[in-house]
Amino acid sequence: MAQVFLPLKHDNWKDLLQHLDKMYWKKFVSYQFANYYFMDDMLTAEDYEAGGFDPSIPPYMHMSRHVMRANHHPLSLSKSITRTSEAKTLYSHYPTSCLRGYCERCSVPTSLAFMAHYRAKCQRSIPDCDNYMNHTVTDKTVLRWRDRLMARVLDTLDQVGLLGP
Repeated sequence: MAQVFLPLKHDNWKDLLQHLDKMYWKKFVSYQFANYYFMDDMLTAEDYEAGGFDPSIPPYMHMSRHVMRANHHPLSLSKSITRTSEAKTLYSHYPTSCLRGYCERCSVPTSLAFMAHYRAKCQRSIPDCDNYMNHTVTDKTVLRWRDRLMARVLDTLDQVGLLGP
């Protein structure tokens, strides 16, 4: 299982957060992102043939190899980026107490960014699992960073000697 925030209109998290701070006047302690599931078994053989998978991407680039996701997100599940200078305590997904006495959170519009949640398969503990699996869309957002990421990963693998002689 892996997760990553994917900005849609910005090149990186820093630019996205600066945009959100400007848009909301730094009013919020925490920005919450919708959680879209990308399950390994969402890609069928037909999806591969239709371009839902690029065989030139190596197996260790897991996220770049999986571009099918559920077309909707669970409303109750989100992940946050929190302004740590204002948070006193954190739960795993959001602040629970803040220096100003209240922890105001903002749901980031999915037109700006979302959380890509990669899983091997849909566990039955996930409510409405069949609905996520049966209603999918192709989302190649993560591929915006593929070339830069692959170059950096290959460089790192080479530096630690995992690519061979």
